[in-house]
Amino acid sequence: MDFETTTEQDRLNFSALLLSSYFPEAKLDNVFGLDPENEQQQYKVKKLLKLYNIRSSSELRVVIHNYQRGEYANANICRIAEELRDFNSDQFIDFLSEIDSPSKLNKYKLIYPQRFYIMDKTLLGYNYSISSLFIRLAGVIGYMAAEEIHLRHIELAKKVATHFDTWTAFHQNILLGHQLFEHSLEATPSIYPQHNNLWSN
Repeated sequence: MDFETTTEQDRLNFSALLLSSYFPEAKLDNVFGLDPENEQQQYKVKKLLKLYNIRSSSELRVVIHNYQRGEYANANICRIAEELRDFNSDQFIDFLSEIDSPSKLNKYKLIYPQRFYIMDKTLLGYNYSISSLFIRLAGVIGYMAAEEIHLRHIELAKKVATHFDTWTAFHQNILLGHQLFEHSLEATPSIYPQHNNLWSN
């Protein structure tokens, strides 16, 4: 992917899959994705951010920074992939028999077939996409102005272009990351019932 040729719409598209998943009514060509004047949409955004323990402008900026550094989803999943790398199928089955937590069991089952890809490519695409989503949603609730969102997306575009050669590779990484983390919402789907299946987008 060439940073020099990325357009404003390309940069907004970093979060397009996730934005459409959480907000089917979103406008992908709008800098915020939603209407900052719409109280119902503001409420939905605050509800989503609460799932990520974001309750203030400063907390949002810390989360954006850490996702872009790969310190959240990426680091944890890469550690598990490293743990599973040398297991053959029989050893993996034995390993699973010792896990009591259904959520943890599901996560390991999802990671095992993808462990070599994850160790090689990591899940930075997914991390970048989430950070882009939060950057846009920050504008909806007044945490960021359009100009800051624009500048942050330019900075993010450099990172995306450094790690991904094509849009296809970037979006595949987002889909895999989403698949690995979606299970964490399955136990309490009523928390955010508007959430759609990302693969359908």
